[in-house]
Amino acid sequence: MRFTVAWLKAAENRLADIWLAASEKAQISAAADAIDQALAANPLGIGEPRTAKIRYLEVPPLAVYYEVRLLDQLVVVRAVWRLPS
Repeated sequence: MRFTVAWLKAAENRLADIWLAASEKAQISAAADAIDQALAANPLGIGEPRTAKIRYLEVPPLAVYYEVRLLDQLVVVRAVWRLPS
């Protein structure tokens, strides 16, 4: 079962800010793409639960909080940040 991955606008904006500030833009882009692909394929099989609804995933140099909506086959990325170097 494939899931649709949607980023909240605030998360999209934060990712853009991270990318603009990064010296290694290709790594940021690759991590964001890997997050999308992993979440679309198996959102409950990766990451770690943080609350009943929110999960945490690291794909260095990024990390995200996301929510899985099984009935809608939807994953919502709620927040993204850069991991410490």
